[in-house]
Amino acid sequence: MFPIRIDRQEPFAPYLLFARQSIIQSPSWRIGYTHAIHLIEEHRLTLHTKEGRTDYMQGDMLFVPSGKWHKLGVNPDRPAQFKSLYFDFCYVPRPDFNTRRKYFHMEGDTFYESYVSPAEPYAMQPSIEARHLAQWQALISPFIDFDIHDVIDGGELLKNQAYFLLFLRQYLQLAVKKKHKVEDLRITRVIERIEQEIGAEAHHLEEWISHAGISHRHFYNQFKKQTGTTPIQYWNQLRMQRAKADLKHTTLSISDIAIKHHYSSIHYFSKQFSRMNGITPSDYRKALKL
Repeated sequence: MFPIRIDRQEPFAPYLLFARQSIIQSPSWRIGYTHAIHLIEEHRLTLHTKEGRTDYMQGDMLFVPSGKWHKLGVNPDRPAQFKSLYFDFCYVPRPDFNTRRKYFHMEGDTFYESYVSPAEPYAMQPSIEARHLAQWQALISPFIDFDIHDVIDGGELLKNQAYFLLFLRQYLQLAVKKKHKVEDLRITRVIERIEQEIGAEAHHLEEWISHAGISHRHFYNQFKKQTGTTPIQYWNQLRMQRAKADLKHTTLSISDIAIKHHYSSIHYFSKQFSRMNGITPSDYRKALKL
C-alpha cells in the first residue's frame, strides 16, 4: 500500500523530462529547475550543497529537489557512473526550454523562478539504499535514453512515461518518510537468490519459493507488495537487463546471448526484447555504434 495519501488540493501528475547515463567530468554549481534522482552504479559520488557535503557510494539513490544549489563531485581517477532521471511532480510549462542544458541554472545565468518545479508533495528522504541494485537498473533501463524533446510519436511518449511511473511508484514507497518499514526476510532471501543465480531456469524459482516456508499465494502477495511485480516478472526483467548488458559490452552473437540467458529460441528472445525495449536486439546493438 502506498505510504502517504495524495492531497487532492495539490496537483500530482509526475512527468519525466529526460533520463540519461551519466559520468561526471567537470562538476559545477547549478540549480535544477526539475527534481532529480541519481542511482549510483559504480564508485562514489559527493553531493555538495550550500549547507555542506554528503558522500554516497555504489547502490545509493539520492534525491535532489528542484530549486536547490548543488554540485556533484567525484574522484577524477575513479569517476562515478550513475543513472539520472529529471522530472516534475506535476506539469510545468517551460516554452523556451528545448535542450537539456536549459533545465539547469548555472552561475551567471538569468534565473526564471516560475520555471522551477513545485516542491515534492511528500517529505522525502535525501537518499535510500538500492539494496537490490539490479532490480532498480531493470526498472530504469526501458526509459534511460528518453528525452522529451526527441519524442515525435505519442505511443513512444506514453510507453516511456508508463515505465517511469512504475519506477517512481517503487521509489516513493521507500523514499517517502514514514514511521515503520518492514521487509519480509523470506521474500528478501528469494530475491537475493534470483540475483545471484540468474542463470537458473524458471522451475528453480518455484523450488526456491517452496523452500520459503509460506504458501504460494501468500508468497506471491508479499513479493508483489515488496517489489511491485511478480516473481517471474522480476526474474524476466533481471535476465533481460543482463542480456542487454551483453549486447552492449560483449561481442557475443545474439543467438549466444539468448542461449546464455535461457531463452527458448533466438526468435523468442528477440520478441521479448522488442516488447520490453521497443527495439530489436540487432537494432539496439547497431544504435550503440552510431
